[in-house]
Amino acid sequence: MLRKIFAALATAAILALVIQPALAQTSTLTGSWQLTLVPNLPPGPPIIPIAGLANFTSDGGAVATAAGVIVGSDPSLSGTGLNPAFGNWNGAVIPGEFAIVLVGDITGANGALVATRNFRALVTFPQSNEFTGSYTLTITDTSGNVLSSGSGTITGNFIPHFLPPGS
Repeated sequence: MLRKIFAALATAAILALVIQPALAQTSTLTGSWQLTLVPNLPPGPPIIPIAGLANFTSDGGAVATAAGVIVGSDPSLSGTGLNPAFGNWNGAVIPGEFAIVLVGDITGANGALVATRNFRALVTFPQSNEFTGSYTLTITDTSGNVLSSGSGTITGNFIPHFLPPGS
């Protein structure tokens, strides 16, 4: 009888260890994610999704990068380089919803700051390893004047951890 109880407890412990990582993704952004941003644009040119990557730390830190950015028609921004964005994430007021805030620099050819990207998103988890939501983006010059703004939808797909053989 004691062996059966021990076997049942051991099985329950193993199941908890196996199930826990999958459940953890429904309550935290911690980890690495592939992002897809789809801007809300007026009718006209085809809307091209923007690919990106993000990493969210367990203490609320965030680093992200994207393949493109809405920069508007300001000629001073043409040909500028994009840098990663840094910020934070946390649980929002609504349970299951998370807020992401990122700030990134846009620099000129000489490396000088010409504008700042301010990105905000609210996301939820419709599936355990995927989040969806909406975002806003504002680009301001060094004096704080708004050069461009936009919004859209964001999707994130969790990048699973690689476990080497034998671990």
